[in-house]
Amino acid sequence: MIGFLATLVFLLSSPGAESDEYILLSDYYLESGQVDSAIGVLREAFSETGRYEFLLKIAEILVDRGEYEKALSYTDRCLGKIEGPEVYRLHALALYGLKRRKDAFRTVKAGLRKYPENPSLLHLLGNLYDIEENRKKALKYYIKALERAPDSAGLLVDYAALLYRNGQSDSALSILEKIYDRVEGNYRAELTLSGIYEERGENERALEHLEKAYSANPMSVPLLVKLGQLNIDLGHYEEAIKYLSMARTLAPLHADARRLLGIALYRVGERDEALDEELVALYLTPRNSEVHYYLARIFAELRADSLALKHVRKAIKLNPRPEYRLFEAYLLISGERFREAIRKLKSMKKDLNPVGYYMLGTAYFGLKKYNDALKYFRKASELDPDNYGYKKTVVDLLERLGRKEEAIDLLVKLSELYPDSTELRFRLAMLYAEKGEMVRAESLFALLAREDSTDAAVYNNWGYFLATKGGDLDSARKLVEKALDLEPENPLYLDSMGWIYYLQGDYGRAFDYLKRAVEKRNDDPEILEHMGETLLKLGKREEALKYLRRALKIDPTREELREKIKSYEKD
Repeated sequence: MIGFLATLVFLLSSPGAESDEYILLSDYYLESGQVDSAIGVLREAFSETGRYEFLLKIAEILVDRGEYEKALSYTDRCLGKIEGPEVYRLHALALYGLKRRKDAFRTVKAGLRKYPENPSLLHLLGNLYDIEENRKKALKYYIKALERAPDSAGLLVDYAALLYRNGQSDSALSILEKIYDRVEGNYRAELTLSGIYEERGENERALEHLEKAYSANPMSVPLLVKLGQLNIDLGHYEEAIKYLSMARTLAPLHADARRLLGIALYRVGERDEALDEELVALYLTPRNSEVHYYLARIFAELRADSLALKHVRKAIKLNPRPEYRLFEAYLLISGERFREAIRKLKSMKKDLNPVGYYMLGTAYFGLKKYNDALKYFRKASELDPDNYGYKKTVVDLLERLGRKEEAIDLLVKLSELYPDSTELRFRLAMLYAEKGEMVRAESLFALLAREDSTDAAVYNNWGYFLATKGGDLDSARKLVEKALDLEPENPLYLDSMGWIYYLQGDYGRAFDYLKRAVEKRNDDPEILEHMGETLLKLGKREEALKYLRRALKIDPTREELREKIKSYEKD
């Protein structure tokens, strides 16, 4: 490189050095980033030769740098002094950069009167109309330019971008795919391809092209914001935070940058930082419904329910999106305002999705209207048949309503759909056991124990049901012993062992286990009832009644226990 530079210096110092050498040296400086040196060489060249092509080259450099005022001073000097369309093109670009739009259009049209077939001027006129959103005229001049320069990559990119914005994505994609090896990394080409793929739902490919556009223009705030948005859509929240933080640094008052940054921070659990960003976004755009919606979500997680409700209702007022209305219903249900939630949800009618029906079920459940709840839980499950959680809720409610046959039928179907689910087999075993179908129950408990010999819950429930459904009490005790070996302080397992000893008539040992169970869990009505029954056998009637009454207070639906208490009180 040093030898190359020395040769150029020698040529320029020689008498009669030609313009090519000046251009070559200025190009060298430009490629090495020494723009001022390149301009200095070109000024010297003009001084030496008086040739205006050197001033025009300076104008081109200045236009590329965005120094339009300086560029215009050079193109002014070149007009009338140099022939060719380039002087008109650069003069128009400088004028447009200075927001002198009418003068820019006049200059291009003057150039086209002189050079009507020039593709660069036709292309530029198309560009100017494109920027001004006059798509019809932009298309007209792009096509004219393409008729004269059909292989111009830059022209094809601009034409494809316009087709995309006109809704002709397929045509735009076809053009860009054909020339992609020539335009890869071109800002506008990559931006257009990203938009096309996002429109098609291919967000990963859209992101790939958007990142290439970013490499070409890393200081573009709108591009950084778009990168943030796309990464949020893909669930890449940390990446979104990176790009949106850069956008915030470059443009602290960019509302979308602050809003989206708040969303990304919220998604990674940084609620306080998310709140700060959304509050700034609210100040900048107080009528943005999404800002109010995310503020509602953040306030809900911070337990500021009244603020959450206030903001989600503001969001609904600005834009009654189903998502917002469902969140309002969720807040009402969380606040146990079940009737109000039901009214809101039913008012949504056609906008009610599976989540909405599930919420309706939840609200009716809160009102203890279990049959209505079951109807809506089933509706949610029908509309979203792949949602395991909805089906599980239906099973739970069927059990609660005592409709065990229906619960078993549904569990059998679910087990066929999810053959690897140990949870489903366990639930099915429990239901069979509750119905007294111990052969079926025990076969499932045995299968579960073979699959996982460390599952204490399997041994405990197997043993408990074996004992309570008239099975072998010694075998039942051995099963619960295995559960206690694995979890010796589990109050449910201590209760099971205590009750087995009760059934065997060993009330002293039963009391020892039940005492430990109550110490660890004094709010379980079944454990309390077992303790009461044991104390009665030990002759401690008054103490026993205290436990039984407490069990009934915790679970007033235990009608059999209520009758027992009345009977014991009479004795």
